[in-house]
Amino acid sequence: MARPSRQPLELRRRAVRRVGEVRGDYPTETAALQSVAEKRATGKVTRWPAALSSA
Repeated sequence: MARPSRQPLELRRRAVRRVGEVRGDYPTETAALQSVAEKRATGKVTRWPAALSSA
């Protein structure tokens, strides 16, 4: 069983959508993830959301 997230589900969903929107503005996916995480004050991104890995 997965460990509960510290972030609310809706916040995670918005962050995933935002990464998809800004991905073209950054040289790598990691840079886009880090940018969104910093702006959302969610902390360090440690893994890629499954919702975007197939996009």
